[in-house]
Amino acid sequence: MSAVDDIATWLTAQINDDERVALKAKAMRYDLPTDAPWERERIIADQIGGTSKAVAVHRIVAIFANPNRVLAEIDAKRQRIAWLMAQQHDMPEGFPTYDSCRLLAQPGELGDLEVGYCSCGLDGWRTQLLRFEALPYEDRADYPPEWRPKPVS
Repeated sequence: MSAVDDIATWLTAQINDDERVALKAKAMRYDLPTDAPWERERIIADQIGGTSKAVAVHRIVAIFANPNRVLAEIDAKRQRIAWLMAQQHDMPEGFPTYDSCRLLAQPGELGDLEVGYCSCGLDGWRTQLLRFEALPYEDRADYPPEWRPKPVS
């Protein structure tokens, strides 16, 4: 398994856990729809009005604690990962295999994004994008610090 596959597999497990939690929250039944915590926070923010720090706290809970929003984010993450992983290496004429693409690049030719050493750059940018996707989970105990994305300058 490659480094790209490791990140994608780990990230998928984190997303699956997020989905499990969001589905449990969505399944909760309330006497009134406005009793849901995210709806209560939205109502409070609307009643207070303005742009104070207090309103900001209520609005952030209303937005990010809403299971429908979380599930939409999960779907978008899964689509981005699937798209990234489905991309094919750009092979020069006469080099029909991925191994040929990998052999064309030498260590150091791709700068900071050397993962996989492929000459078309796919491994490097795929790894960097997956690292960005995994960054919100860096507080998890099993998040490897070496996955932290390289800063964009």
